[in-house]
Amino acid sequence: GRIAVRAEAIAIGMAAAEGDTDIEAIVAVNRHGDVVDPCGTCRELISDYSPGAFVILPSQQGEVMVPVTTLLPNKYMR
Repeated sequence: GRIAVRAEAIAIGMAAAEGDTDIEAIVAVNRHGDVVDPCGTCRELISDYSPGAFVILPSQQGEVMVPVTTLLPNKYMR
């Protein structure tokens, strides 16, 4: 099936085109402005371009910031 274009991919692609992929933190929001979990493809993309990045996630207590590496345990390395 076809994968939809995600905001994370566009943001990272634009940054990479300018030579900057050193992401400190990244957050995904839906059209209502609610923080949402990035999909697996976006988690891998973030990790590939900036393995030291933090991802802001929703939680019961509010947003939390976690290292992207915790979202991809035992990540496949090319």
